[in-house]
This record gives sequence, structure tokens and C-alpha cells, in this order.
Amino acid sequence: PPATTLVARDLAGEIQVEGAEPPWPGGSRRQLRVRLKNASRAVWLAGERPGGVALEVRLHNAGHAARGPRPWLPLPVDLPPGGEHVFTLDLRRPPGAATLHLEPHVLGRSGFARLGGPVWQGELRP
Repeated sequence: PPATTLVARDLAGEIQVEGAEPPWPGGSRRQLRVRLKNASRAVWLAGERPGGVALEVRLHNAGHAARGPRPWLPLPVDLPPGGEHVFTLDLRRPPGAATLHLEPHVLGRSGFARLGGPVWQGELRP
């Protein structure tokens, strides 16, 4: 059987974000679609399992977390190699300069950036 996120060291993947394109005025809400693709040889385990995966969502305004930390979104199902899952995020864009950071994490281990995996970061422009 293939390795899983419980033990795998290489978790290559892709993140695509739809809906964050400018113009996005400060204070307005949008629904973003975040497509997470498993491009590794390992199965990415559902978030409620040991070694499971959750998506960290950080929204920054002028270098500070906007409205405090956001809850992480657990992967609802195991994601096999080549598999994809789409998360839907409802976000209100803060005023001024803002940055959105998305990174999957293996719960209890580390972020995917340390494991060769995807990270998405983008400036949200009015």
C-alpha cells in the first residue's frame, strides 16, 4: 500500500485559488474556492485521523492577523495520489494592504512547506 501523511516525507502538491482576484475592495466579502491537489505518492489522510491533514488559513492586514486566528479546515476524506479536494472559504477582506496565506499541515507533525508540499500566498488588492 502507498505511504500516508502519517509517515511520508515528500508531500508534493498544488494549491489553486479562485475568487481572490482584484479588484477586491476592503470590507467586502467573497467566497473563494481553494483546490488542493495531491501530487505525491502518499495518501493524504482525512483531518480527523492520526496523521491527518488540515488547511491553515491566515489572513494578514499590515503584518498582523486580521480578526484573530481562523480555524483550520480539516480534509474531510482521504486524498489518494492524484486526488483533489475543493474547500470553500467565506472571507471578508480587511481594509488596507492584506495578504492571504494557505498551507496544509499534517496535524501533530508540521506544515507541508517543510515536507516539499504546496503553500499559497497572495496579496489581496482593492
